[in-house]
Amino acid sequence: MTGGVRSRPLVVSFALFALALMVPPATVAVVATRWYVISEQERLSHTLALIAEEIRSRIDHDLAQMETVARTLAASPSIDAGDLAAFRIQALASFDPAEATVTLADLDGRQRVNTRASDDSALPTLPRPDLIARLVATRRPVISGLMSSPLTGRPIVSVFAPVIRDGAVVRLVALVALADRFEALIRSPHVTDPYWASVIDGNGEVVARIGQADAVDEPTSASQSGAEDGILRIEETSRLSDWRFATGVGRDALEAPLRRSLLLLLTFALALIGLGGWFALRTARRIARAAARLAAEAEGIGRGEVVAAQDSVIREVRVVEHALASASRTLHDQRAALDAAQAALAARAEASQSRFRMLADNVGDIIVLFGAGAWTFGEVSPSFERMLGYDAAARAGLTLTGFVHPEDRRIVEDMRAALSTGQSPATGLFRARHRDGAWLWLECVSSRIEGADPSEPQVIAVMRDVTARKQQADELRLACDMAELAKAKAENASRAKSEFLAMMSHEIRTPLATIRGYAELLGSSGPLSAEQARSLARVSEATGTMLTAVDDILDVARIEAGDFQLREEDFSLAEAVESVTAFVRPAAAEKGVTLGLSIEPELPRAVRGDPRRLRQILLNLLNVNLRERRGGLVTLSLYALRGAENRISFALTGSGGHAPPAERNGLGLAIAGRLIARMGGRLETVSFAGEASSHRFSLHLPAAETAFAPAAPQTAPAEPDATAAADAEPPTAGGLLAGAKILLVEDHTINQALIRRLLERQGCRVAVVEDGAAAIEAVQAHIPDLVLMDVQMPGMDGLTATRRIRALPHPCRHVPILGLTANVLPEQVYAIREAGMNGHIAKPVDRDRLCAAIAEHLPAVMLAEVPATTTPASMPVIDRAAYDRLVGSLGTESARGALRGFVALLDVTFSDAAILRAEAPTIASGARRFGLTDLAAALDGLEQDGDAALRRCHVARDLVGRAMDELVGVAPVEVSALIAHL
Repeated sequence: MTGGVRSRPLVVSFALFALALMVPPATVAVVATRWYVISEQERLSHTLALIAEEIRSRIDHDLAQMETVARTLAASPSIDAGDLAAFRIQALASFDPAEATVTLADLDGRQRVNTRASDDSALPTLPRPDLIARLVATRRPVISGLMSSPLTGRPIVSVFAPVIRDGAVVRLVALVALADRFEALIRSPHVTDPYWASVIDGNGEVVARIGQADAVDEPTSASQSGAEDGILRIEETSRLSDWRFATGVGRDALEAPLRRSLLLLLTFALALIGLGGWFALRTARRIARAAARLAAEAEGIGRGEVVAAQDSVIREVRVVEHALASASRTLHDQRAALDAAQAALAARAEASQSRFRMLADNVGDIIVLFGAGAWTFGEVSPSFERMLGYDAAARAGLTLTGFVHPEDRRIVEDMRAALSTGQSPATGLFRARHRDGAWLWLECVSSRIEGADPSEPQVIAVMRDVTARKQQADELRLACDMAELAKAKAENASRAKSEFLAMMSHEIRTPLATIRGYAELLGSSGPLSAEQARSLARVSEATGTMLTAVDDILDVARIEAGDFQLREEDFSLAEAVESVTAFVRPAAAEKGVTLGLSIEPELPRAVRGDPRRLRQILLNLLNVNLRERRGGLVTLSLYALRGAENRISFALTGSGGHAPPAERNGLGLAIAGRLIARMGGRLETVSFAGEASSHRFSLHLPAAETAFAPAAPQTAPAEPDATAAADAEPPTAGGLLAGAKILLVEDHTINQALIRRLLERQGCRVAVVEDGAAAIEAVQAHIPDLVLMDVQMPGMDGLTATRRIRALPHPCRHVPILGLTANVLPEQVYAIREAGMNGHIAKPVDRDRLCAAIAEHLPAVMLAEVPATTTPASMPVIDRAAYDRLVGSLGTESARGALRGFVALLDVTFSDAAILRAEAPTIASGARRFGLTDLAAALDGLEQDGDAALRRCHVARDLVGRAMDELVGVAPVEVSALIAHL
């Protein structure tokens, strides 16, 4: 024992090793035996399952065939006719008499026909009345178990089928087969000794069996699978009956191969153990002798002796002996070579220093070693003199203070501070002075030298001249500034363009408004001669043409500015197209052109897209085609584009007539092309000499989910009599406008007169002011029903005036305001809405659109003031008697102050519908106190009538505001100070 470690002889170790080697084979043998038993059981079980499944399939197939024949015979018409001879013939033809017997019997078991008997007389009664009873109960075929034939006494199996007539079982047909038939069916080349198979009926009787007979003699009461008493057994159940099919194998089939395998394995293992033990003992003795010899050689090497190698039969020992001999010879040589190696290392170190010096001399960047303290210049690379001009003498008196630009010294100090706190490397960009006085931009990266002695340099810095790069960066920055300036100029130009278009639209639409308005007034003033009517029509046509041109220019501006938006919705394709052709057809008829429309029937009735832009495209193309054409046919065709889903093609073609080539197409065709491109299509134009151009395009218009009903036919109005038309009022919303108080804010005298005359003809009372400041005073003095506000006016414009009216602490702030403007660009319309206007009317003003817009906004603040003969007298807004009583009790000023406070409370309450509903009873009580009977009545019905009552309350509230100036004036009030009067 050495060092407390117990040792053992090599022979013992080899013996233990041999025993250890025996453990894995033994374990493998046990595991292999277990695996073999399990796998053999699984193989036999799988084989038995396949045999049982095959037997079940054959037997069930035969029983199903017998059942089918029995069912077929049970449905034979010869049974209904009582023709037993015909039934016998049919039965003999349906099944081979040598294989089975067909029997027709009554429900009491008496046989009427038996194909086994020579005739049908003296036939026995069918056995097993219980089967007949089950047949009658289930009215389905029944398969019997093993029975004995009443004629032959041989074992048989029967298949009974009911004869059902009028829903009742009247007889039965039996198909009887010998049990030997099923033994032939279960025979298989796989069922040989030691395998066996059997067919067992529901009563446990063996119908047929093959193989080991003693294996199935055991009575079985239920299906079983598994290994019992050394017998592996598998059972399957019939799908048509209560029969079972059993297959199995005996104990010898499983154990005999296992016994043979174990005997062979044991013999082989014993042989291996004996041979291995002998070989291990012999090898252990050889290794022990070799180990003793190696120990002696190692001791000789330790004494400095030269060891001679000896050959051994063990390869590893021979290798070790040769290695020891080689090591003893090499030791002396190594000692001699050590001095030479040290000399060579010194030479290589000198050469390495020379190479690093050469790199430092030729590198482009400056490398500087700084000492401790004030960062005095220590060693520098030769590039320092080449780049900055300082030789060794000049560098001796150089300090960072004189070297770095005064404005950049803070950067150097920050680098020093960063290095002193352990942040390495530190970077900076600063200007350094050249020896000739010029300033160079240097990019510096400084790092601390770890492990340096205090007397050695502490910091190494690498500097690079980036003056050229800095100049390029300055130039790039200047270029960016120039680009920003150019962008600003472009935006200013775009803004100037938009302002120019707005001004142009205003300046053109304003006189056009005058022309159109006075043309309408002239047309409705009285009878006109034919020449006057034609001249007036030409004026209206020219006005419409100029308006179209202005709208086209604005559309082009919108598209170029990116403000153009498509508004997709579901619409009727046919109605949209027909409205365009109906609009253009009168103009075409004046030129002798027949306008046709062809729509493919397969197109969807409703599609999804922008109907307004589609109408604009078609109208522009039709106008371009009809501009120069005289006579002929122009056809607009719509059809589905083949090979493209949801794409509809539009084709505008012409034939006949005369159409000289147009010198220019105007804005209509350009706008149509741009609109088509924005909608995902492309306009194609084809021109031929002497004919107008043909246009084709296709758009993506998918079928709409909304189902559109066909439009109801409209009957054309009868032509009015010329004399009556002159005296009749135009068909507008004049009935609603009668008596309305309108405040017109317009600086243009001609437009003042025109709009005033248009509205007065509708029964309106019109007051006119010329600017926004006058409008603010006018609405406070006498609250109108509606304000028509011109947007562009000298002094205070319409937008500013509207904002100030909405901010007034006065009931007039609720008055509807409609803008009159020739500015129709999107940003201008948005500004109109933002200012607080309820809507706008574009100039030139159309009489019908003007009256319709006013009528749309009047009902919010004005009840229909119709003649007293048509409606009963309405409830007064203010009961003057109740108000006078309040004045008598409180005094005039106190009553007015209380009423102002109540109106202020209404402003707070009516802003929230939930608060209004909750406080309705309290507010109604206060309203009756002040004599506001109309408001009190509307509040009383708020809980019952829902939204309709809420609208009546708001109307009554607006009427109270209109009447306020008649009672208490328009002085502003403080809500908090006047609520107490309630």
